Amino acid sequence: MEVSTDELSELSESQEICLEKLTYGCVEEILARALKYVQETQCPSCNTYIDPNSSSTEQCQNCETLIDELVGYTIESAKENLMAESGRNYVFNEYDPPKNIIWFNIDQYSTDMALRKIDQYIRTWEFHPSWLYCIDYIATEVSEFDNYHKFRVRWSIPTRCKPIPRETVCIYFTFRVSKIKPKNYPVEVSFVIETNQLIHRPGKTRFREKWLKDVIESKIKYSCLNC
Repeated sequence: MEVSTDELSELSESQEICLEKLTYGCVEEILARALKYVQETQCPSCNTYIDPNSSSTEQCQNCETLIDELVGYTIESAKENLMAESGRNYVFNEYDPPKNIIWFNIDQYSTDMALRKIDQYIRTWEFHPSWLYCIDYIATEVSEFDNYHKFRVRWSIPTRCKPIPRETVCIYFTFRVSKIKPKNYPVEVSFVIETNQLIHRPGKTRFREKWLKDVIESKIKYSCLNC
C-alpha cells in the first residue's frame, strides 16, 4: 500500500505528466495528503480502513479500487501544484491507457498458448521495424501454490554488414499460474527488462523503445571499455 517516489515517477511516465518538475518535498507532501485521503475511506468489502502498514489490505481485491483513488488524487494534486508553482496553466494530455490484449485463464495455459500471446502482445507495442525478436520458453519454477512459467524475448537489430548483431537485449516474461485459484481466473502476466528489476504488467505499463536502446548502448560502452 505504501507508495514510493520511484513508483510515482513510473506513474508520471505512463500518464505523460511531468511530475519530475516537482521538488522532492512537494512530492512527499502530495503523497501524505493522498494517503490521508484514502485512510479516511472504508473498504466496503472487508469493512476496514486502509492502513499502509497492514497486510490485511493485500487480501481484499476491493482495496485495489481505493488504491486507484489514491493514484487519481495524487495526479490531480500534482497538476494543481505544477500550475501554482509556475503561475501558468498547463495543458495535460488525457490519459491514454497502454494497449493490452485478452490473455487466457488458468485452465487454458500451455507453452504454445503463452508463446502466441506474448507475440500478440508485443505487436501492440510501438518500435522501429528494424528491431527483430525471437521468443523462447526458458523454464518453469514450481512453488507450493503457483507455477511460474518463464519466457525470454531476445531483441536485436541485424544489418547487412553485421547479420549477427554485436549486442542483444532481453525481455523476460513470467506467467504465474495459481494452483489454488478457480480455473476460470486469468493468469497473471508480468515482464522485466534485462538489467532492470522493475516489474511491468500488461495494460498498466506503456512499452518504450528507449528501454531497448539504453541496454544496447550500455553493453556497447562496457565492451569498449574492456577492449
